[in-house]
Amino acid sequence: MALLKTEAEKLSLPMLQRGVIDNVITSDELFAVVPFQPIAGKSLIYNRENDLGSAEFYDVNETLGEDAATFTELTQQLRRIIGQVDVDDFLQGTMSVENDQTAIQISKKSKVVGRTFADAMVNGNSVTNSKQFDGLRKLLADLPASQRVTATAQGAALSYDALDELIDLVKIGPNAAFVMNSRTIRSYVKLQRALGGTTPETVSVGGQVFNAYRGRPILKNDWVPTDEDSEGTRNSETADWAATTAYALGDKVVAVTSPNTSVLFKCTTAGTSDGTEPTWDTTPGATTSDGTVEWTAYASNLCSIFHLYPDEDEGFTGLVSRDNAGIEVIDVGPVEDKDSHRYRVRWYTAVVLKAALALAGARGINN
Repeated sequence: MALLKTEAEKLSLPMLQRGVIDNVITSDELFAVVPFQPIAGKSLIYNRENDLGSAEFYDVNETLGEDAATFTELTQQLRRIIGQVDVDDFLQGTMSVENDQTAIQISKKSKVVGRTFADAMVNGNSVTNSKQFDGLRKLLADLPASQRVTATAQGAALSYDALDELIDLVKIGPNAAFVMNSRTIRSYVKLQRALGGTTPETVSVGGQVFNAYRGRPILKNDWVPTDEDSEGTRNSETADWAATTAYALGDKVVAVTSPNTSVLFKCTTAGTSDGTEPTWDTTPGATTSDGTVEWTAYASNLCSIFHLYPDEDEGFTGLVSRDNAGIEVIDVGPVEDKDSHRYRVRWYTAVVLKAALALAGARGINN
């Protein structure tokens, strides 16, 4: 939508303090610590270690065996995030005394480009949207199950045991960090207080102080959703139940006639649904019969926590174009059919996980 006269007038009022108050803020401390690697061309090709090979003890004159380390070659392409805005020349010329209309709009468009990246850094999924790169949730889902700690259908409260297990699972890098949303960090602080005292452990990273556990910073990231089930499926991304439909094992649906954002249903007996939506048993772990299908209820007000090593060589890192490293502002020029100028804000970027053992996650956290 182009810059409207009503919005321009708000920014041109003589009594308005210079600058704009930012009311839409999402806490994202991960963005601040992830390194960015400039790359030439449109993609990065890298090798992920699979197997080191072997070494054995040998006797005198025994024939020696031989094998080599193996690798998987992976590719991550840069993706484009673009936003555009048209600024009316009349509004720019007559209502920019207190606040430059173009500067304000470019600033806000740059902010939304950055927020789009930050969202995708957690929730990006190239399978459901081929224009995106894979974020933490998808990267974790693609790792071996041994890199995930998974709760039951009911979910589980945050525990020191789960944090300790995640520490054990990330075997690369000396400076790994936890990533949690605000809800889970409050639960962590509550755990700490239960041990006595009121101040949790903290650690300083780059001059910024974070809550910490066993010396590892806990980064607040409110892009981590709180509507997952214990397998990492989001309620908001789950298909509606449908009548007389064949369902396979593992298919998931949400109720239609009585929507419930705290539960979804997983097919645990394959079959065909009835012509009428069943009366769902929404108790996590309970089953509902539906034609020849049987559904099991899963709590879907849960979330994940991540433990990762941010590192350009071996860990989780951002990618940018070497020739266009940052967010760019392009003056596209006059709009053909309007008395306006168009500005384009773009960023060529992605994220990549270099080593599988640089990331682990716990799913199904219910607090």
